[in-house]
Amino acid sequence: MNMQKSIAHYFQCLINAGEDMSFDLVKQKSSEREVFRFDHRQYDGMSALVEHLNQYYDQNPKSVPPLKIAPEPNFLTKFILLARWWFKTAYRSYYTLKKKGAATQALFDFRVIKVENEKNLSGKILWSLHQALGTQENSLWMLPVSLHEKVDFKLKPENKVSFIDMVVTKDDSLSALKKKLEKELKLKSYWGTQYTMLSSRILGEKLFHQMLKVFAIVLPRTGTLTNVGHWKIEGLPENEAWAIKATVVPITPVGASILQINNQLTLGLQLHACLGMNSQDLKQLLDRWETCFKSVLGKE
Repeated sequence: MNMQKSIAHYFQCLINAGEDMSFDLVKQKSSEREVFRFDHRQYDGMSALVEHLNQYYDQNPKSVPPLKIAPEPNFLTKFILLARWWFKTAYRSYYTLKKKGAATQALFDFRVIKVENEKNLSGKILWSLHQALGTQENSLWMLPVSLHEKVDFKLKPENKVSFIDMVVTKDDSLSALKKKLEKELKLKSYWGTQYTMLSSRILGEKLFHQMLKVFAIVLPRTGTLTNVGHWKIEGLPENEAWAIKATVVPITPVGASILQINNQLTLGLQLHACLGMNSQDLKQLLDRWETCFKSVLGKE
């Protein structure tokens, strides 16, 4: 079974349903922004950044984020992991942003924050995202997990990704979120959830499109949080920051993303057109996220 072809087919079906399955690398220096677009059928965040760095920064000393995944298990174990994830996560109530009106257009922006040697970054991002929503309900975030055995500058264009789901409650502390995240990764559910990408082939494209509304009911995610990691590139101007505009679909209408280049961390946020929101709505949500995140910087 060629999972890369299955993943490409999955995203192609979403494209045929009218969704944008490209993601952007946005580079900001002073007030100017430069956008580089990548097709999600062919790239994940890791391979896209590697290609970009090889093309434009070949002579710059640089390093990739450390990556650790468990060895790939056999088919039976993957199926058990998939079933365990489904029964643990589906058919529960999670917070989702309320639609404000008719569909408009997708919106994206980001904030730049300087950080140095910050610990438990993922926990702080999840905590601040949930706080920014201002809800008493639990939120559910899909976190993509790279399945590349090794990330280096020989990595070829490829979408080799799966995901874990993280539930965040109003009472979760930073340390509690860190433990929950470590537990989810230790469970290795990402080896099972990768098989969800087979749904478009198993169901067929027409039925898959019809089932998207059902998926939104049985697994109502708040959104996606994409963490592309901490990359170091010598020779960049200190005021240069890079951000990722993650993909969004109606079943995961909020696309949050973080990318750190040297000491510049970006908090990116995209809202799907189906939410009917405007640029002021996006600004207010980003402002709250930035404020909440800054409030826990330096804390354990």
